[in-house]
Amino acid sequence: MFLLYPVIAFAQNTQQVIAAVILVCVLVAFVKGRIAPEITALSGMMAMVLTGVLPMDMATASFADRSIVMIASMLVICTALERTGVIARLGLLYEKASGNNPARSLWLIMLVPGLISAFCNNTSLVVIFMPIVMAVCRRQGTPPSRLLIPLSFATVAGGMISLVGTSTNMNVVTEAEKAGYHFGLFDIAPLGIAVMVLTLVYLGLFAGKLLPDRVALSALIDETTEREYLTRAFVAPDSPMAGRLFTDTQLSRVRGIRLIEVIREGAIVQSHWKELVLEGGDQLILKGKLEDVMSVRQTQGIKMVPQDTLGLEGVKTERAVIMEAVLGPGSVLLHKSIKQLNFRQRYGVIIVAVHRMGVNLRERFEDMRFMMGDALLLEGPPEQMNQLFKERGFINLTKPKDTRPRAEKAALSIILLALVMLLGALSELPWEDSDSVFHAMTGLKLGFEAIALGGAILCVLLKCLDASEVYETMEWRLLFMIAGTIAIGNGMKACGLSELIGQKLSGSLDGSPWLALSAVYLLSVVLTEFLSNNTVAILLTPIAITTAHGLGYSAEPFIIAVMFGATLAFSTPIGYQTNLLVYNAGGYKFGDFARIGIPLTILLWILCSLLIPVIWPFRPL
Repeated sequence: MFLLYPVIAFAQNTQQVIAAVILVCVLVAFVKGRIAPEITALSGMMAMVLTGVLPMDMATASFADRSIVMIASMLVICTALERTGVIARLGLLYEKASGNNPARSLWLIMLVPGLISAFCNNTSLVVIFMPIVMAVCRRQGTPPSRLLIPLSFATVAGGMISLVGTSTNMNVVTEAEKAGYHFGLFDIAPLGIAVMVLTLVYLGLFAGKLLPDRVALSALIDETTEREYLTRAFVAPDSPMAGRLFTDTQLSRVRGIRLIEVIREGAIVQSHWKELVLEGGDQLILKGKLEDVMSVRQTQGIKMVPQDTLGLEGVKTERAVIMEAVLGPGSVLLHKSIKQLNFRQRYGVIIVAVHRMGVNLRERFEDMRFMMGDALLLEGPPEQMNQLFKERGFINLTKPKDTRPRAEKAALSIILLALVMLLGALSELPWEDSDSVFHAMTGLKLGFEAIALGGAILCVLLKCLDASEVYETMEWRLLFMIAGTIAIGNGMKACGLSELIGQKLSGSLDGSPWLALSAVYLLSVVLTEFLSNNTVAILLTPIAITTAHGLGYSAEPFIIAVMFGATLAFSTPIGYQTNLLVYNAGGYKFGDFARIGIPLTILLWILCSLLIPVIWPFRPL
């Protein structure tokens, strides 16, 4: 972002100034995180349209971009693998193979998801494997903080073996193709394998020394203590408690009972419990051990079943369970507060505590806006709890998710994935008199996005998953954010801002392609530590191409530098969404990522700076 301010000063026309100002505002909004990233991206797109920087047809075309089709299609195929139980079976095999050996658990949790992530979206894999890792840790007595960062890092590194391993790769390739550069499905595999090997070796040697023993949120509750119960009680109209402060009533002195909530005429009473005056007909939500609940039944003026004249629905005492969850992509809680969601009434579940940024909160979190990666301690009846975990974006850390897989479709989903990958590879391989091997075999000129879309449609038609599940599990926020950032990138190119930044960058590097390549990679990884990886990929790819052309070289190595730099960001939990997912679940602090991530990021910077020119040599234009 520091490069944008001088660009504003040296802009050649008004549209470039406007585009640079919009881009700065968008990047600042991404960093602050107060506005949902997809809204930020779409707002930047509309700002460019309204100011005349971006034509409307180019803006709407971003929603039909090749990367959108590829990402959405691969998400459907990955969902089919999940719904048919394929990934869950792999997880169970991991749990069985790890036994009670922490060292073996570490290597397996890196190798298995890491290799799978070459063919599946790495974020989905982390979501699936997190509960399994938590269960293994509980059985072994190992802190989850020893395994969750390796899980995240390994899946990110493994996703660099093919173009479909992460949405970043597909976004970079799409932008590169607009400039006439094409990459095959596994063209990046040699560098991706080297990156994964270095990542696994580094984690295997230093994870035990650099990773902390953090206490997960569920450890706040002693599992050996007696279970508590939730119950509802009603203040009778003629109760001696009516008209009195709650603190002055006999109920407030019942040992072990805590007042959770008061509902009056269908609305929650907002008064603090020390200032609360009870009224006849009040519904009280109480919590306590079984013997304490029985004491409430004997309290004068309290009824456990409402009178018909009160017009209230009868309730019964309910056994409460405590479960831990983390908010994943697409959660209904993101960017909203408990009060806005009316969470207790909506789900019948209480949020006991929230964990964020290394801090455990037990109170005054009702007004805080939730973010992806927040860990929640939930308490409520089993039926309501199970219903809650059916919601998109609630990742159950207490036990592996019961997906009720369509086991009879498991082999079919694997075959469909294999066909998509095989045909996708053939569609990218050149042939003598045809565009590709696939074209020579079939006579059809189809890109990987069309093949992936066909595979996704077959997954639905062949009942590997239902159409309704496609809509429920689709990462709409991610797709809208990518569409918005693609449009912003198109606006930068339309007004010449991308070319101007590339010229300034290439002009400051003394004509050295090695230095320029290393600088492009470093810029990509630094920006990704604080921004969205997809945003950085879309915005920097055109700049990298212009930089290469300004130096007089073909842009392939510079494109690869952006692709890897915009993904391999391990120094902060912000850099990649899998890091955010494991951040709070493992009880990590911000510095934990810096301690283990900065050395790895530097090693990968050196590795990629050395290997990229070897695999993709600098070719003069």
